[in-house]
Amino acid sequence: MPMTDQRLDRSWKDVITQNPDEALEFFTPSLAAELDRSREIVSCFPEHPAVGGASNKGMRVSDICLRLPL
Repeated sequence: MPMTDQRLDRSWKDVITQNPDEALEFFTPSLAAELDRSREIVSCFPEHPAVGGASNKGMRVSDICLRLPL
């Protein structure tokens, strides 16, 4: 069964929120080098409107927000 855009989007969000260190290393290794690993990465909100705004599909919020201690 092919993944819908919504399922694929949710899957990526789950991977990033469950593995923030690894996701940061993969997507932005230079920023990952500055991460203070003695402090916790915090999810600001499950989905944060200031980051992605509302999508054009039903005005749902499109992105997640993590606070990274540098």
